[in-house]
Amino acid sequence: KNGEIVNLKKLSGYHLKFIAVISMLIDHIAVVFQASLSESIYFVLRAAGRLSFPLFCFLLVEGFFHTKNKKRYQQRLFIFAVLSELPYDLAFRYLPVDRPDFLAQLQHPLSVFSAAFQQQNVLFTLFLGFTAMLLMERKQPYGQYSIYKNIDTLILFCCLSEILQTDCGAAGILCIFLFYSSYKERENNTGLTIKESLIDIAPTVLLTYIPPFPVQISALADSLLLRLYSGEKGKNHKYFFYLFYPLHLVVLYLINTK
Repeated sequence: KNGEIVNLKKLSGYHLKFIAVISMLIDHIAVVFQASLSESIYFVLRAAGRLSFPLFCFLLVEGFFHTKNKKRYQQRLFIFAVLSELPYDLAFRYLPVDRPDFLAQLQHPLSVFSAAFQQQNVLFTLFLGFTAMLLMERKQPYGQYSIYKNIDTLILFCCLSEILQTDCGAAGILCIFLFYSSYKERENNTGLTIKESLIDIAPTVLLTYIPPFPVQISALADSLLLRLYSGEKGKNHKYFFYLFYPLHLVVLYLINTK
């Protein structure tokens, strides 16, 4: 109708989380079953999977500012990160239990630990990002926000993520930091412009390499999804999403070992 303003902000936090989870599942299917896929199908699946991580970073920041209990949120991230690590190592073959010499390797725990420590699951990255935001809030709880006052905390947690070899590493921490800064500067995330979203997503595109190039560029499509974010939480299936992460890794591992 003439004069009627059409509200295009239709996506709730639940919708974004659901999209992120489906994207992650598609990505993990591509990685686990790469040997069985053609190059073109593998490329398409990995490109679809690039949507997931920036959305998880965005939702982490949203959750940080809206949760009633930040400490419990932080503890939950850590607990599920620990619970998910074995399924993660099994699904992505960081812990090759199906190798004939695996039992013999158990006699050398350091070599097994070294193999499993090649990369840690993404919940550890989100946990580090959440912890970094806690420290930043303590430094600047009130008054005008300055991105420069948090550079030391940013550098510290970028280094930690690289030392611990968490999924997406320093690029992931930087992505979380940019979404956090955007929120602090406008006190909400519902008004993010496409340009601002592109800047916040950029670290996961520019600082991570997912072969074949340029598959990671597809993550920029998240800027359109975030532009449609309504600011509403939507349905609350909190533990479903936490449980889905380790369980889908277990299922992928079992299917791949048949």
